[in-house]
Amino acid sequence: MRWGLPYVANEVMMEYAKKIQIARNPDSPPDLLKKLAEDNYWAVRMAVAGNPHTPLEILIRLTIDPDSNVQKALQSNPGLPTNTRRRLGTQVRHKRTG
Repeated sequence: MRWGLPYVANEVMMEYAKKIQIARNPDSPPDLLKKLAEDNYWAVRMAVAGNPHTPLEILIRLTIDPDSNVQKALQSNPGLPTNTRRRLGTQVRHKRTG
């Protein structure tokens, strides 16, 4: 068995790809989405933020995520109230220009 760095890196990326696939799935259970919303990798959190079936309480929690990709995904999620999406849009624009 090969355990060199390329092998390990590939395994890690496959793990993240699986998590992202689960996070995007509209049939994923809320408790699993809640756990994935706390993942260390921004792309997993972004997938949760973009899932239209993510419960509102999880979406609200993600509004304080520091990653702009997560914020952008939230802006396009129809499950987040319009006023919250507008506020996020303003915050993201200020981060880019400020």
